[in-house]
Amino acid sequence: MRTLSSGRLVNSTSFDLLPSTCEVSKEEGKMTVAERKAIRKVAGQHLRTAYGIKVKKWNEKKQVRYESTATKSTKVFGVPLECLPCSQMEYGSVPCFLVDACMNLLEHVDTEGLFRVSGSLAHLKTLQKKLDSGEEYLSACRPCDVAGLVKKFFKELPEPVLPTKMQEAFLKAQHLPTKEDRTCATMLLSCVLPDASQSVMRHISEFLLKVSKRSAKNKMDSANLSLVLAPTLLQSGGVTKMDGNAERRLQLERDVLHCFIENAHHIGKMPQMLQEKLSAKMDREPALASFIDKIKRSVTAVKAKQWHCGTYKPVTQTFSHHPKGLPLCTSWTVVSQLPDTATDTEITLVKNRMRDENLPVTMMSQRRS
Repeated sequence: MRTLSSGRLVNSTSFDLLPSTCEVSKEEGKMTVAERKAIRKVAGQHLRTAYGIKVKKWNEKKQVRYESTATKSTKVFGVPLECLPCSQMEYGSVPCFLVDACMNLLEHVDTEGLFRVSGSLAHLKTLQKKLDSGEEYLSACRPCDVAGLVKKFFKELPEPVLPTKMQEAFLKAQHLPTKEDRTCATMLLSCVLPDASQSVMRHISEFLLKVSKRSAKNKMDSANLSLVLAPTLLQSGGVTKMDGNAERRLQLERDVLHCFIENAHHIGKMPQMLQEKLSAKMDREPALASFIDKIKRSVTAVKAKQWHCGTYKPVTQTFSHHPKGLPLCTSWTVVSQLPDTATDTEITLVKNRMRDENLPVTMMSQRRS
């Protein structure tokens, strides 16, 4: 146990990590939507309870829409991560351009000022057009040009690789009192990232870690790399007025990227304590899904009967049996009021309350106009 600055006692979350459920599933090719959601939910709950950090939900349907509308276009720059041709790595899909560019730069990793020294803008635009037209041109480029193209790739993404809606949570994590807290919170937030962002951050962070290890020759340690690349990865380069608030924000952004680089191999991994919680949650999921389905069918049947009879009196359905694998409680009660079908919001309410509390559950529906 340890004490936060707020005075609350919480379990210490050590990042002496085992392979995460997420990572193992991806390696075996068996990652399911339910597993991804469960991982994000467990990480999000711990962030709220242990660190007081709330994570805004990102639009999963938007990600699926990007994936479903992906074309065979050769365009590389200004395209959502989900729409780019990718190489399959052990931790997920990474755009082919980024994989090739990092491999190219590793061959010249001792180049002094890598990412700090850039080529001319006119030359970079010419190279960008060639890459967007499908030409394999990286091998003929100078290291400073390849580094400049990587920065341009991240700068022109429609959505930053660290999504805008999550950036405040990452910055808030850097305000925590100890380095251990900051690292744990930042790595837990990496578990909540969209799949494409998580894979790309893992890949670029591991690459930058390799670059930083040759800082004796290239003069680019993790602090210098963070200074140069943070505004690009978080797309905060549009700041024109450098007042005190802007400077503090830029420093926090550098701290976020520095944490990613120094802990590159932990990105997307959950601590052992939370893995055990996740396993218990996944074990309960089949029983819970079956029971919720039974409730939904019963609610629909009750409302259909009301509609047929023309009655509008409240009807109560009580399920007193105990579904195997769920926490024991006396009963689950579903109250339906009007003859309309149960909404997704109502069913979610039942599901969340049944999962998290040993209390009777009441679901009220409102008549639609």
